Amino acid sequence: MTYHYFEQKLEKLPTTLPSKASSKGDLEKINYRIAEKNSDFLISFNGNIIIPETDNYTFSMPLTGIGKLIIDGKTLIEQTEHHWRNEDFHKEINLTAGSHKLELWYARTFSWGGRALGLFVKRAGVNIQPLHEYISLPDPDPVGLIEVKATDPKPVLQRSFVYFDGKKRTHAINVGSQIGVHYAYDLERAALLSVWKGRFLNSTEMWFERGEPQIAEPLGAPIRQDGKNPIFTLTTENSSIPDSLSIENEWIYKGYHLNSERNPIFTYQFNGSEVLDHIRPIENGSGLKRTIIFNKQMANTYLRAAESKTITSLGDGQYQLDNQFIILDNASNAKIIEKNGIKTLLVPVSGLNVSYSLIW
Repeated sequence: MTYHYFEQKLEKLPTTLPSKASSKGDLEKINYRIAEKNSDFLISFNGNIIIPETDNYTFSMPLTGIGKLIIDGKTLIEQTEHHWRNEDFHKEINLTAGSHKLELWYARTFSWGGRALGLFVKRAGVNIQPLHEYISLPDPDPVGLIEVKATDPKPVLQRSFVYFDGKKRTHAINVGSQIGVHYAYDLERAALLSVWKGRFLNSTEMWFERGEPQIAEPLGAPIRQDGKNPIFTLTTENSSIPDSLSIENEWIYKGYHLNSERNPIFTYQFNGSEVLDHIRPIENGSGLKRTIIFNKQMANTYLRAAESKTITSLGDGQYQLDNQFIILDNASNAKIIEKNGIKTLLVPVSGLNVSYSLIW
């Protein structure tokens, strides 16, 4: 690799690098320690990465400060918020076999706290590979687990930030139950982010020291959900399915209340209707039951019950996904749509409610 080191204070990364570097040279691997100061600097690393086989590769970039990763001239990861603790940002990309141009920018504007910069790459079935020197990403100091337990008979609700697809979902809530069935939910989009069983929540990144990341993580093995608005309208059956709705105009979060069992019921405004999203654990602990209720009849309205690379109909409203099952309460007219290798289980809303069970 080659590097260029610039001494200047940057509140955000520039669109182009400064014209004159304070120093430059060659490196075997990425290493922030070539910086002569503890803050007010920018380093750019440039090199080529040899990809052995065409496949999906996940790059992760733990750092303190700000930075971005550029592959073949396109920004793959960009962290614009200044972080004083080592946080990991990751993104998947499909790369063909051969040489690819890799560029990484790293900057810091604060002198307190430790410096850390790393870059890893991984693909399925292969051990993760570091592209940085060991001393560039020191091992973090051991921290005891700060756990949120869901041992009370009443559901436990914990607001937090949640990482999803390499980005923070900032309006999220985690809901845990005594029977060990839990979920993370995006309040703005009425979107399930993940579901899991076992122990509830690791809140160490929220409550240790300053808790700057504000991230909570499942203590069980999470099963990722699609993270998209579940309800939308289509003018025709052949219309494109939207990934998301405008949270300012089309889909408006109005808050939530607790029912008699203290399970949250989330309230939204959509196309002139009040929408209630009621998610609760199934009593036998097999999964979650979700019911979405409207206060008037809805035209051309659909439920996105699931999105996955694999959705197989088993009959009687039962569908198998990669690692979970969907059971529709009303399977009439449900259909599977495929686009760009991703399948969507689409359910027309024919009455005042639509519901399904999520089993894993």
